[in-house]
Parts: sequence; structure tokens; C-alpha cells
Amino acid sequence: MVKNCAENPRGFCIFSDELTTLLKGMGQYCKDGKGGNAQSIFNSLFNGEGIESERIGENRYAPHAFVCILGGIQPGLARKCFDQESFESGFASRFIPVAPPLRVATWNDAVIGEETEDAYYRLIFAILALEMEAVYGPANVEVSEWNPNGGNSISVTSGVPVSCLPILIETAPEALEVYKEFYDRTAAEMVALEDDNIRGTYEKLRTYAARLALVIHVTRAVEQELFLKRNVDPSVAPWDRSEPRIDELECDVESMRTAVTLTEWFKYEVRRVYSTWGGLADETPKPKGDPLQQKIVEFIEQKRTPITLREVKRKFRSESDAVSGAIDILVSQDTLEEIEYEKDKPGRRKEMYRLRK
Repeated sequence: MVKNCAENPRGFCIFSDELTTLLKGMGQYCKDGKGGNAQSIFNSLFNGEGIESERIGENRYAPHAFVCILGGIQPGLARKCFDQESFESGFASRFIPVAPPLRVATWNDAVIGEETEDAYYRLIFAILALEMEAVYGPANVEVSEWNPNGGNSISVTSGVPVSCLPILIETAPEALEVYKEFYDRTAAEMVALEDDNIRGTYEKLRTYAARLALVIHVTRAVEQELFLKRNVDPSVAPWDRSEPRIDELECDVESMRTAVTLTEWFKYEVRRVYSTWGGLADETPKPKGDPLQQKIVEFIEQKRTPITLREVKRKFRSESDAVSGAIDILVSQDTLEEIEYEKDKPGRRKEMYRLRK
């Protein structure tokens, strides 16, 4: 891990269609008892802290280690991998769970247009081409470099790059005010939460908003540069062009507001997913809710329109006696909201439910 982080100063991503093996292995100790818990290492990687490894004949250090983990996992396995201990250590809270609603997979002849696909690839490669700030070593100094064939090799440097540092992006005053308002609002929501697991994840989501703002800002800045390169007036010198709308070194209010909107949706997903994780095993977290609640939410998402209690009971006939209680819990958790729908006949109304926006 340290070797990979040291050789990838910008960080790297671990992607897996099935995360079960990776997550289970993180909670295990090495056979010699000296390896330590891998979850604590990844907790440090989440914060971009430096990590090091000490082995016989070789020491490694990564000053800005950063790793992203992305992948899928079955709900039942997720309940087992993210046990209560992983929540208490903060490891599980660093993940953002999302559970797309069930969809009927039907054939579709639509394809992504070549122009759209080319634009996407140009954007991704342009982002990857961004350079970090090089740190140059002094002249005529011996430097120990890693040799892939084994051991360390000694070479002499003369003012050549020996390391890379991330370029700092400032936050515009208006964007900072948006983030402060989101930060304080989330803090107030955390106080009102009864579930410690959700509260812990909300704490991490406050920092995710800033990270998402950085990703959005860099993407917009690169996209703007690509646009300017494609739309250059040959009769006008580059230095006579108007200033870019986006300052590359300052995150603006639009990027921050977009990031806050995304994070608010993630907060909704956390409440919705965690509400289905109770009651399967003693060692799993115990948020309120049961699988019936998840099925009700997915049913409403598929309908895309408000539904009545009678419709839900008709859908889940085998569990109709528990439907009313499940809906009441979803309403109390702010997952559903109750609305009144006026029928054609005067004076008669019926209660309907929809997902809270």
C-alpha cells in the first residue's frame, strides 16, 4: 500500500464490482500479530495523511497518501461487513451508501453519441494531465531511489524533481459562506438524530461537501479551458482574449452550491439505506426500520406519483398488517411525507404519500 501511494502522489482508486472480500480483509490482523488493523490505515488515507512502512532493508514513506474505494455489494453482505465495530471506529462512516431503486430492465436501442463520448474522454484525459507542483532537490546530493529489481539504488541529483505537492485551491468568500451555512445546518440536524451511526456519517458528509466542491471546480475549470481552445478566434492573439470566467485557483460559489446539493441527496440516501440494516444479526448496526420499509420506498420510486395506503397494502398483501406501521416510521424519519388529495366529491379527501424531496 505504501509503495503504491508513494508512486502515485495524486492518489489512486480501488474499484471492485464486489467489495465483500476487500472489506472483510480489512478487519483482520496479520498472522504475526504486528500488522495492525487495516481499517485504521484506511481511516488515515481518508484524511490524506502520511503513511510509512518499516521493513528490513527498506523504509517507505508517502507524505500525501490518498485512496478512494468504489464498488458494489449486496445489501445482506453490507450489513455483515459494516458491523457495529466498524461504525464505532469511523471506518463505515467514511463510505457513502447509495441504493438505486429497482428497475425493470427492458431493451433500449439508444446509444451514446460519438460527439458526447469524445467530449467525455477529452475531459477525463485533460483532468488526468493536470500537473502537481514539483519539488526540486538540491544539486549534487545523493538520493536513495527505489529499484524495482530489488533493494535501493543510489543516484546523484542536480536540481531535478524529487517529489510532487498538491496545488492548493482557495475558496471564494461567497462560496465559504455557503459552506458555513451547510456546515452549521448539518450540525443542527446531527443533534436531532437518534441513530449514532447516521450521526457519524453526517459528520463525514460535512467534509464530503468540500471535497465534492473541489472536484466540481476542477472539472469546470478544465472544461472551460477545453472550450477556449476549441473556440479561439485566429484573428485575436491569446493574450487579448477576455479573462476566463472561472478562476482556476479559487473555488467559486456555483461549485460550492452544486456540491452542497449533492451532499444533501447523499444525506437522504444514508437515512434510507441505513433504515433497512436492522434486525439481521446481533453484530450489525441497528438503525430503525426493516426490509418492508425499503420495499415501500422502492415501490413509490417506481410509481413516480403519490400513492395511497390502500395501494401499498394491495401491493404487499402478505405483509398488509405491517404496512401502516412501516409507513408511519418512514414519515417520522422524514423519508415520506403525507399529503392530502381532494377527490371529485365535495368534502371528501384521501391521504396519500410521496418521497420527501
